[in-house]
Amino acid sequence: MNYLLSILITTIISIYSFSVQTLNGNTVSLSSYSGKKMLLVNIATGSPYKQQIAELQQLYNQYHDSLQIIAFPSNSFGHEPKDSAQLVQYFTDSVQVSFPVATLTYVSGNNLYPVYSWLANTAANGVSDVKITKDYQKILIDETGKITGLFNSRVSPLDSVIQNAIHRHINQ
Repeated sequence: MNYLLSILITTIISIYSFSVQTLNGNTVSLSSYSGKKMLLVNIATGSPYKQQIAELQQLYNQYHDSLQIIAFPSNSFGHEPKDSAQLVQYFTDSVQVSFPVATLTYVSGNNLYPVYSWLANTAANGVSDVKITKDYQKILIDETGKITGLFNSRVSPLDSVIQNAIHRHINQ
């Protein structure tokens, strides 16, 4: 285990301890989403699943009052040919998403983005070792900051299994 990860494990209490750097240069504190569900999705514009970016926007339009989507562009699986500047242009001109898109990140392997280090370690997140093995894996975080759903790449953001998970209340 690397030194930084061992520090994170002993100090991270919840996902709300993290901030995300966005492609447009802003820093978004995940604590600002406390009380909302979050759907974290690793994306790649060269992936066969890239149509899910538009589906994520549709899902966000439908549930923006109770759900925050955060996309994490990544070349961890060799499907992100664009650099950060090209991604900014793509998300500004081509797909026009209104949810946060993080800077180009690693979601698998070494040098994991801090949120993905947290996801990958049960000791840090208290729930599960979430291993990202493909683009467009989706992780649902409930209103209290706990991992409550894992969805593989083939599951569309508009699939009823995701929508049902979004509708589930904390006490169920």
